[in-house]
Amino acid sequence: MDAAMDPAAAPEAPSGGFLKSPPVGGERRESPPVPEACDRFFADAFPELPRGAAFRACVAETLNRLDRFGVILLRRERPGGEAPSPRAAASGAPPPATGRIAGPEGLWGVEESGELAVILPGAEAAAAREFAALLQREIEALAAAAPLAGIALYPTLGDPRPRIFDNARLALDHAAFFGPGGCAVFDATTLNISGDRRFEAGDLEGARREYERALALDAGHVNVLNSLGVCLAIRGDFEAAIERFAAAVRLDRTEYMAVYNLGLVHALHGRPDTALGFFLRAAALRGDVYEIRLELGKTYLALDQPEAARVHLEEAARHEGRGAAVFRLLGECHERLGNARPAVSAYQKAVQINPADAQSLSRLGGLYAATGENEEIALLFCRESVRLAPGDARLRERLGRLCLKAGRLEEALAELEAACRLGGGLQDEVAALRRRIGAGRAGEAAG
Repeated sequence: MDAAMDPAAAPEAPSGGFLKSPPVGGERRESPPVPEACDRFFADAFPELPRGAAFRACVAETLNRLDRFGVILLRRERPGGEAPSPRAAASGAPPPATGRIAGPEGLWGVEESGELAVILPGAEAAAAREFAALLQREIEALAAAAPLAGIALYPTLGDPRPRIFDNARLALDHAAFFGPGGCAVFDATTLNISGDRRFEAGDLEGARREYERALALDAGHVNVLNSLGVCLAIRGDFEAAIERFAAAVRLDRTEYMAVYNLGLVHALHGRPDTALGFFLRAAALRGDVYEIRLELGKTYLALDQPEAARVHLEEAARHEGRGAAVFRLLGECHERLGNARPAVSAYQKAVQINPADAQSLSRLGGLYAATGENEEIALLFCRESVRLAPGDARLRERLGRLCLKAGRLEEALAELEAACRLGGGLQDEVAALRRRIGAGRAGEAAG
């Protein structure tokens, strides 16, 4: 194994920075909300149907005898708590489709969470979809709105029979992406959506399991491969992450997110030359993506090419979704190029966006001091940066040097000693300053 891939030596992955595709469609959009409360519409409209545990108990023996079946769950789009429509409440009958469409083998009930459930013995995906569409039309006639339909089939992935209901519920969440009346059959995209929900909630292990299940259904699902790679990278399993990103790129050479993510992993491991190649490939595919331009600028800075970095950072700074980081890096870039005023302007913008940006505050204070601005303001910024990030040796050192320049020897000593303890390597300077302070005190005592 490459020594750089040794997990013990691996850097901590950032919680952000990696790119993931939306699970459905090509545009970024928020996931439809998952209902938190039980919707009683179906239970109130069809009170004669078994519900919850009673329904599951009624069908358990039948399901155990079936080698193949489908489960359809219907969920209203409208929030729970509304009364059923007068037509539905007055009918006192199961959905009209029960007798007319399902036949004697259809098994009906209402889930504890409120969905109307239908079990179709022997059903295949196409037949289940057709039946779900008919049901949606029938329910729309009762409720004045077409419900969502989620379908799952047994056998799937070796899941036990009761889990098919859970799979159908996940398919409902998938169907919600298609809007009112949406319908989805449980598949790899369903599990990608489920994985993304867990990922967004911070459940990385749960997300990994869902992505792995998705790949068991469709090993060539590029979006899932990339999503799993991101999950693994944030968990610190960089070697496995690289394998997933590379697999996604082999399947689709235009998958710019996986190309970019490969670059980011190499950048995290201190291999800017390798990272640069991936970032340039990603930019050739999608040069309009903020993260790609930002990382190109950061990587060129790491390679001590500030002029090349400036081009990409200025492009990133024009994006609407820009953050403080791009202006902080742009400020550093201008500093290296000797452009003090543009550097000050960039750091000021970074602090406007994020007043808690310790790095920008410190660098801004250093520039103010270097360009003859108000000394007290320079010290104020550097002190605030240390308050925000007391464990950063560079910030401590910068504040110490400013204090030394201003003749604040005691404060300078305290900050340089702190920087030294944090690995700043300033032992000789600290010792010299101690002697200077001691000599001053001795002179005062003699006087």
